[in-house]
Amino acid sequence: MKHTPGPWEALIDRSTKGKAPRMAMVVAGGRAAIDCTASGSNFTQDCANARLVSAAPEMLACCIRALTQSARVHGDFMLELERVIAKATGE
Repeated sequence: MKHTPGPWEALIDRSTKGKAPRMAMVVAGGRAAIDCTASGSNFTQDCANARLVSAAPEMLACCIRALTQSARVHGDFMLELERVIAKATGE
């Protein structure tokens, strides 16, 4: 994989201490990697986006495993798995 190794975690800061803004970040490999603050139309969506992005490496691994280990994956589902894996890996 070419992405930053995990674990990836959503870091949600709901505090409003002073003028500090609320934050929804994805931390990857122990470093702040993706700022999801203001990625949605409200802070609830920002938090959901951060959680979704933080789950991406695990979801990709599950898709790859499903495609490579299951003889029962066929038809449109197999094509969809291949498409999503290609989108995530840039291939």
